[in-house]
Amino acid sequence: MSFKISISEAAKSELREAFLWYEDQLENLGDKFQKEILSGIESIKSNPNKL
Repeated sequence: MSFKISISEAAKSELREAFLWYEDQLENLGDKFQKEILSGIESIKSNPNKL
């Protein structure tokens, strides 16, 4: 069973800022950050009782 996750506009804005900050630190680090965030969201969606 998969669940839907809602992310507020404020949280999306913070994630964009974090992505850009990581990209400024090291090329492709923002991409790695984004992949980790998406992986975490998918994990929560597929198994919300895990934590």
